Amino acid sequence: GGKSIHNFGFAVDIIDRWREYDIDWDKLDKIGTYCGLEPSEEGDISHFEYRDGLTTADFIVGKRPAPLTLPCAIMDERAKAGQPLTLKDLQNCGAPKF
Repeated sequence: GGKSIHNFGFAVDIIDRWREYDIDWDKLDKIGTYCGLEPSEEGDISHFEYRDGLTTADFIVGKRPAPLTLPCAIMDERAKAGQPLTLKDLQNCGAPKF
């Protein structure tokens, strides 16, 4: 306890226990990376975090990364409005094919 980036609000695990979707983890990893998130260094494929170069020790002493920005204004607009992001939005953002 106390050493996970989850404890500081800078990590998320993607899990679907109820609907049992067939998640394409390689694709999800590419999307997360495109958005500035880092996959787990420990091989936990469902774990993504945002460190911006900080170590766990940095978090423990109170350092925090700069605010995460999405790679495209359209993505930011959709997120702030609570709207889904469409394939056309991604194409307009110039995102690579995932």
